Amino acid sequence: SFEVAPQLRAYLGAAFRAVGEHDRARAVLDAVIADARARSAPGVLPYALARRAAVDLEEGRWASAEAALDEAAALALATGQEADRGIALATRAWLDAARGREDACRAHADAALDVARSLGQGGALDHARAALALLDLGAGRMEEAAGHLDEALRVAAAAGWSDAAVPPV
Repeated sequence: SFEVAPQLRAYLGAAFRAVGEHDRARAVLDAVIADARARSAPGVLPYALARRAAVDLEEGRWASAEAALDEAAALALATGQEADRGIALATRAWLDAARGREDACRAHADAALDVARSLGQGGALDHARAALALLDLGAGRMEEAAGHLDEALRVAAAAGWSDAAVPPV
């Protein structure tokens, strides 16, 4: 029988989420996560957990998303998966911004941007700047929000991303 590698299955789950197929995304990602836990294979978990959290965010399950993002960031740190850690931190920053948690948002965004700089991946982890913009918008700081968005666009363009509808992650 043909078995698809767990990381490829996680990418499939992320693709389902990206096209709005949340039920299919959840099913695939939950299976990847359960299988990784059963096999004691933590290397697959950070990406799968972060992508599962994105599904939860889009469906309004913020507590579940928060727990998954914290676990993803911790496991990524423990297993040396800095890109996945950056994605989890940037997504957590967005969640903190949406909840009005200014200190937590800034801490998670700063950590995500530090990861991006260390990996030379400014555009790939730029959701942290969007989180900072959301935080500033919510606090009525329009000029600061615009500055974060301008920087996000500049970094994305420098990384070769020109379509605002296509995220670089």
